[in-house]
Amino acid sequence: MISPWLNTQVSVQRRSSGIPRNPLNEPAYGKEATWTVVYNTIWVRIEYSPEATQYTQLGERVNAGSGTFMYFEPTYVIFPQDRITVVGSDDVSLVNKLYIVLAYFNEWDSLGNKHHSVVQIQTH
Repeated sequence: MISPWLNTQVSVQRRSSGIPRNPLNEPAYGKEATWTVVYNTIWVRIEYSPEATQYTQLGERVNAGSGTFMYFEPTYVIFPQDRITVVGSDDVSLVNKLYIVLAYFNEWDSLGNKHHSVVQIQTH
């Protein structure tokens, strides 16, 4: 149970399963505003990995690190390519920010029980 640690409310949208195709056989997902809202408000925690500066012979390069991760209770199921919209946060600069889910995985405790779920997200 990680509920006391969660500090951000998000909405999760998912595209429909039956996707039409255009004449070039590309998927036509439609506007994200038409996607189905799967979870209206769930509590999560968004963690940003620090950027690391790598010094080379030709100059400096900023590595983005391992990415941005969102932690949440294991009762929710979020799929890759779902859209995450921040609807409430203690940091007002995050409100209405949109993310895309890249990967989903679970974290387990020492007894083999699912403790919480994690998704890797990217700013959209």
